[in-house]
Amino acid sequence: MQSALPSARTSLKIAAQTVAATLLVSLATARGGNLLTNGDFNTDADTNGQPDSWTNWSYGSTAFTAYKADPANDAWDFNGTPYVNAGNYGDWWSSGGGWFQIVPGAEGVAYSLTSVCGTENWDNAAGEMRILFLDASNQELKPENQRDVYHTAEYQSNQPWSPYLMTAIAPGGTTQVKAEFATWGARGSVLWDNANLVVASVWNVDAGGSFSTGGNWLGGVPSGADAAARFLGAISADQTVTLDGPATLGSLGFDNTHSYVLTGTGNLTLQTSSGTALVDVKKGTQRIDVPLTASSDTQLNVLTGATLRITQPLTVAAGKSLSPAGGGVVQYESSISVLDGASITFGNSTHATSLTLAPTANAKVLPHGTGAARVLTVTSLSVASDAKLDVTDNPIILDYTGATPIATVRSALHGGQLLASNPPDSQQLGYVESSKLLGSSGGTFAGETVDGSAVLIKLTFGGDATMDGAVDVSDLGALATSWQTSSDWSVGDFNYDGFVDVSDLGVLATNWQKGVGAGASRTSLDAALASLGLGNAVPESATLAIAGMGFAAVAASRRSRARKSL
Repeated sequence: MQSALPSARTSLKIAAQTVAATLLVSLATARGGNLLTNGDFNTDADTNGQPDSWTNWSYGSTAFTAYKADPANDAWDFNGTPYVNAGNYGDWWSSGGGWFQIVPGAEGVAYSLTSVCGTENWDNAAGEMRILFLDASNQELKPENQRDVYHTAEYQSNQPWSPYLMTAIAPGGTTQVKAEFATWGARGSVLWDNANLVVASVWNVDAGGSFSTGGNWLGGVPSGADAAARFLGAISADQTVTLDGPATLGSLGFDNTHSYVLTGTGNLTLQTSSGTALVDVKKGTQRIDVPLTASSDTQLNVLTGATLRITQPLTVAAGKSLSPAGGGVVQYESSISVLDGASITFGNSTHATSLTLAPTANAKVLPHGTGAARVLTVTSLSVASDAKLDVTDNPIILDYTGATPIATVRSALHGGQLLASNPPDSQQLGYVESSKLLGSSGGTFAGETVDGSAVLIKLTFGGDATMDGAVDVSDLGALATSWQTSSDWSVGDFNYDGFVDVSDLGVLATNWQKGVGAGASRTSLDAALASLGLGNAVPESATLAIAGMGFAAVAASRRSRARKSL
């Protein structure tokens, strides 16, 4: 009997550890909390130069790990707080390092690890995050070639801070979970911050069904701030998940080439107790077809080749932000409401039914630079007097129904609510009715098909009334015709004040012949004025004033002829 006691004690110890781990996991699940201590790396209570609760390791003479605790003097910090890094400045095959933390765990539980990662601007850094499962004797339960790893930097220097998410299910015998960040296979410095390890609920049936049915989930129905819902490889065809009531999540992850459609009579709120909420789409076209509210700062991380469709009303709560990450596509197909002091950033072309910016709210379209324009298309636009819509260097299509909003557009441009902060060659936003630019049936603008009832807004040179990209005699003629009248951009109002006068003529004169092709014939401003019957060349200081008097006569004559023809 005595010989069996050690074995019995060992079994009892393992059982006790498993129970303790399960209780800890249950508590974390109820709270939706981070299993990691000091996951933001902000605390070094013992001032030993290491983040509390984290352990670093390295191998090889050229590897390094560092706790970057002085963001005020650090060019690489993520959000003005401490972070960790690891890297290698020598032979990549013989050196490496990283950071880890071990917490209690339990078999059959899904764990999800998120973090943000960036790299410094030298060499070709490579890094990864790992979820490793250990037994009671600290032995790793999966062989190295079956580890759950996710690359957060792949041979890239100066990678901007970006969110990453991975999920893994603990195998039998698991009593501990190891969250680890490490470099692999390259020289350079990789940076990590804001690590979160949570218990996740994973859709677990090859079918659609009710979101609120516990049997459809591994880990139970996700519910509450910080809760993690994962839609992964369970389905083998497109499926619909029905929300028949309100749901709140801290993070939502999709990883399947088939589509999950979240629909129903309920609504979805993204909310965390701290930090940033996350929607992560790794593959396929995934769809949120219920009203969506970002009640915390939220990132939509859609990887290249994937698409996230948001097809019901979206609300960004007061003071919160919604921003894109990754190289994929976010499509907004319904109304967007950005409440007081909140912000939204668009990373690709989108077609929303409406965009409403409350007081002090901000919306921005990321600059496209030398790539394809990011076209913002809406059927209605409402911008509070102290709100801002910054299209940077992109066009807008206001595809209205009913009365034209062109006067509202002009007023927003004049008041600075609508602006372009990144214009090339000192251009400014011009605007025109599509029927005037493209004809009554519309046509193509910025690669988009539009009908005849739309206001088209894009960057061009001040003075380009015809919106053809060049300032020439046709633009001068349009301005002359509307001289000293209340008008819009297409007939000479280039400073958005609603009236065509010498200020607008000055804008045109400043940009005269800009955009005219190298092979095209060029005309001096004096010659153009003369062609309109406004006299010969005059000294530069008097040109605008004399031209203005001439414009008054030309405009009056043309209006008189128009009345006689009636």
